[in-house]
Amino acid sequence: MAYIEGLHIFKTNKKYAVQVMQKYMKLNDVDLLSKSVDYYVKNTPLVPFTEAAAVKNASPADKAATIKPEDFYDNSLLREIVSSGYVDKVEKGAR
Repeated sequence: MAYIEGLHIFKTNKKYAVQVMQKYMKLNDVDLLSKSVDYYVKNTPLVPFTEAAAVKNASPADKAATIKPEDFYDNSLLREIVSSGYVDKVEKGAR
């Protein structure tokens, strides 16, 4: 849940996201950091579901045809968090 809140802050407060990245990456190029934030905001979902295709793509080539990606992850807790209404509350700014 904290991860989802953190992603929400990252996506909605660009100035703060740039400051945090600047601190921990030890970079002073604000333009580069700003472009990085823009990229990740566009390409990072608020709820970090694991996708079967991602697991399959990450598996060794000799095993890709024989593995069942669903055996390697469990999205049930994330689905429970979403169905509870928590994500909607975070997006609306309520806790």
